Amino acid sequence: YNCPDLPVVTVIYDDVKVSKNKVGAGQNFDASCKVSSKKEGLCIAELYIDNEPFATRYLWLNKNETVDIVFSGLKINTAGMHKIQFGDSAKPVYLQVYREKAK
Repeated sequence: YNCPDLPVVTVIYDDVKVSKNKVGAGQNFDASCKVSSKKEGLCIAELYIDNEPFATRYLWLNKNETVDIVFSGLKINTAGMHKIQFGDSAKPVYLQVYREKAK
């Protein structure tokens, strides 16, 4: 982000969810959350998987507005338990990824 004329707001994350509790490696899943801000401005919503930046969404928020954000078609190819988190303030959720397709 490099636009000094746009006010960047502090994002409040809530209600973090994944569309499935378990998936097979390479299968699609969605991650969602609610974002809001106490001020009007540019919201930079960041999705982390296992503490690594994975995706970013930019949107304009009005003062005290709450918006649902969904990242669709996400894939993890490594089996195991994975931490899904938005920003650094949201409570994470966990996704179990299996080597084979989940039943």
